[in-house]
Amino acid sequence: MKGLKIFSVLSGFIILVVAIYYGYIREGEESPEKNKVIKIGVALYSEEDVFISNIMAGMWTKAKELEDSTGIQSYINIADSKEDQFVQNDQIERFIALNYDVLCVNLVDRTNAAHIIDMARDADIPLVFFNREPVQEDMERWEKVYYVGTDARKSAELQADMIIYSYKDNPGRIDINGDGIIQYIMLEGESRHQDTLIRTEVSIKALKDAGLEVEKVDGAIANWDRSQAKTLVERIFKKHKDEIELIISNNDDMALGAVQALEELGISFSNIVGIDGTVQGLEAVQEKKS
Repeated sequence: MKGLKIFSVLSGFIILVVAIYYGYIREGEESPEKNKVIKIGVALYSEEDVFISNIMAGMWTKAKELEDSTGIQSYINIADSKEDQFVQNDQIERFIALNYDVLCVNLVDRTNAAHIIDMARDADIPLVFFNREPVQEDMERWEKVYYVGTDARKSAELQADMIIYSYKDNPGRIDINGDGIIQYIMLEGESRHQDTLIRTEVSIKALKDAGLEVEKVDGAIANWDRSQAKTLVERIFKKHKDEIELIISNNDDMALGAVQALEELGISFSNIVGIDGTVQGLEAVQEKKS
């Protein structure tokens, strides 16, 4: 699993939130007092998502660091929609009714952004989407809409680079059966998430562009979820055990699900590559589980 440096970007969006508050919400007025508390409403698609929970932990840390260094305080209220867009809409309406200063939204359904943007615009509350990027047309509906996220294409290319480096260093480590073809399975995130498509397509294209011959043995959507990935990998390995040389995962948590499945099956297999750089993923790398 790759420890990509993305939390410094995502968890650091608290700094962007404060900049938005000072630069836009009180535009034309005197700067608020240094000890003014900025009310930030955060609407999550699911607090159970390990990556999202890591982002929130980083956000709390950055908020505390900002307060210690500048005196600017942040009151952060986190609402979990439990993957229900209607619930998330209600949560955002509540933040607006309570006159929050900035809204941060991790969309359940990225195609629903227009409604949320319109609500925020009507209340003149700046809006920061993160992790799940709305379509460009929706982002252009209002000037006080922002998106903070990672470059999914770059992440996938880095993921492929690790595989390429390992192959060039020792072809037999990846091409276990020595047939010149890398047989792999792909664990994909949510079908509606933009990063799933990009990470899946770009990682394979990068391998092919580097001259590696690859063959997909199996794969399926595991929705970024460790337990779903574990179940899928157990099923796939029982069917294709001797055919699989590499597991490519769209995120670290699904990669960890693969690790758990193989441990329980008693199979020694370490060619597992994920993306995100979560705390749990990095610990697995240090323990040489992937």
